[in-house]
Order: sequence, then C-alpha cells, then structure tokens
Amino acid sequence: MSSIQTGIELNDGFTSILNSIIGSVNLAVSAMEDMNGAMGADMDISSLEGAREEINRATAAINEMSEAMNAALNNQAAPDAAPPVVDESGEPIPVPLDPIPPDPLVENPDPVPL
Repeated sequence: MSSIQTGIELNDGFTSILNSIIGSVNLAVSAMEDMNGAMGADMDISSLEGAREEINRATAAINEMSEAMNAALNNQAAPDAAPPVVDESGEPIPVPLDPIPPDPLVENPDPVPL
C-alpha cells in the first residue's frame, strides 16, 4: 500500500508543476491577445485561439487526473491480513524469519575488460 501512496504523491507533485506551466502559457497567450488589441491591426489570431483551446483541454485533463488520484487515495483500504496462529493458551506462535536465499539459476559472467 505504501507504494501506491508514494506513486500518488509523486504524481500529485507533478500536477502542480503542470498547472504552473499551463498558467504561464495562458499568461503569454493573454499578453499576445492584449498586444493585438492595442495595435488595432487586423491580424490572424486563429493560432492564439487554438492555443487557448489547447490550454483549456490540458487544464481539464489535469483536473480530471487530480480528481482520479484523490478518489483512488480516498478509496484505499488496508490489505487483508490473516490472523496470527495461536497455541492452546491463545499466545501467538513465533515463526523464525531466517530466509534462505535461492541459489542463482545461472552463474554470474566474468566482468567485461575495459
């Protein structure tokens, strides 16, 4: 469960960066539109309108991703765990935790000379 939460926290940190980038691009497009209006010249601003549409799509996608991550984080449940094995008196039976590492299936090759 900790790996899921860590992944969500990393993505959530990335969301704020994306929102900052979108905000910066949005300011640049607004400045270009203001400049066009101040010049009073007849310019083709279809590319600015296209950029504005893309900004709106990106903002909607980030908001959707953020909502999905929050929903996933709120819906996390503790993993199912088996109850401990107990003896007749109700005391847990200790289990030795000495793992035996497996033998490798293949031998490690010699290092490549430089």
